[in-house]
Amino acid sequence: MSLLRLIKAILHIGVRKSFSFEEARKIKALNFGVLLSLPLQVVFGCLNVLNHYYFLALFNGLLVTGNILTALLQHYGHLKAARILYITGIIVFFTYTPIHFHNSSEYVLILNIAAILLLFDQTTTYCIMILVDMACFVFVKISIGFVTPIAELSAYRNILSLATFFLCLTGILLYHRHQQRHYQSRLEKMNEELNKRSENLENLNKSKEKIFSILSHDLRQPLISVKSLLYLMNQNAVSSSTLLEMSGKINSSIDHMLLSLDNTLNWSISQLNGFRTTPENLDLYEIAGNVHEFLEENIQGKNLVYIDNIQVNARVSADKEQLTIILRNLLSNAIKFTRTGGLIHLFAKEHVLHWEISIEDNGIGMDEEMLSKLFNADEHFTRRGTANEKGTGLGLRLIKELIQMNEGNISVASTPGKGTTFSVMLKKAVIPVVIPTPITVSSAIPKDKNLPGRLSYS
Repeated sequence: MSLLRLIKAILHIGVRKSFSFEEARKIKALNFGVLLSLPLQVVFGCLNVLNHYYFLALFNGLLVTGNILTALLQHYGHLKAARILYITGIIVFFTYTPIHFHNSSEYVLILNIAAILLLFDQTTTYCIMILVDMACFVFVKISIGFVTPIAELSAYRNILSLATFFLCLTGILLYHRHQQRHYQSRLEKMNEELNKRSENLENLNKSKEKIFSILSHDLRQPLISVKSLLYLMNQNAVSSSTLLEMSGKINSSIDHMLLSLDNTLNWSISQLNGFRTTPENLDLYEIAGNVHEFLEENIQGKNLVYIDNIQVNARVSADKEQLTIILRNLLSNAIKFTRTGGLIHLFAKEHVLHWEISIEDNGIGMDEEMLSKLFNADEHFTRRGTANEKGTGLGLRLIKELIQMNEGNISVASTPGKGTTFSVMLKKAVIPVVIPTPITVSSAIPKDKNLPGRLSYS
């Protein structure tokens, strides 16, 4: 065990995890006093033996025993008894020895006041002990001129005693300063943690309010419209031709409502509990096809031309469910803000370490002010689509969080009246290298892997 580890182990004698910081500080302070006193008493005891001051050496040995008992009492949880024993031992030793040996050690009684203040909280206790300590100091100063010493110590011993006193005083002050800094640092960390928790609680409250607002208004309105239409149908107030004409709009409205509901639920999960991201090697071509199939009716409802030029070999590292939500929202937005008969183009560009997935439309576009609000968490931004489609304003904020969780990023470029392009950068999938088993063939038929892009006309 290294010296530093030994010192740390001694300082932590009797410290329990359940103790408050203040209680632990007092225990460590007493252990520091023991750690400081033990070697000094051993050194002075040896010097006294060498100089034939056996009686004084005996007192040094008693003080060493008292220090060991103090550490044991701390170890077994008798904290108050340990503190009283330590302080009492100092008062007795440094009252008796300066009177009978004139070793100038009475100044340790002054140092003992600092120890009393550090170790005791109760006003009555530390006031009584300080009064006793000071009374002993005054008694020593008065008695030195009247009591004949057992032995007169040399001048160098007095200098050594004074130097030791100032060394101990400096050590205690430095240790106390270190403890205060440590305490201050812990307080600052606790304040930071409390501020973060307060901020998180505030954000959670805002999130809950927003969720309730969306559920009570934005998602409620389409259901009311559907309910009204069903009521008219039951009353035979709507003709078959009118019903057929409205069914497409109703279907589109319900699709948007379901997507909005999915976004609201997913966003609420991310705010309240957090998503778990499980990256895997994904076939981007396949997932893009599934998303297109899911939104095919919406594309047909607005007579849009949809071009999918995702390469068949495009593979990314991402969470499958989260990537599906990302592409579904981006494609849904493109459909929503593209006029009837417009064009939507999905394509991917390969980089060294990433795939850049882009969804481009020739819709109504956005100005700089709108672009600045898209991903702003503090501002709720939403607008109606070209067919009066309504959203919750959560889709883009949700997908930005999901993209960041998948270690990617998103960018957007838009021109009012000309269209918008959203680009998502995701990491390439790491495909393990498989060494094929050698085989013998007589001939090979080349296969054309340059498959054409998927093209959908409504």
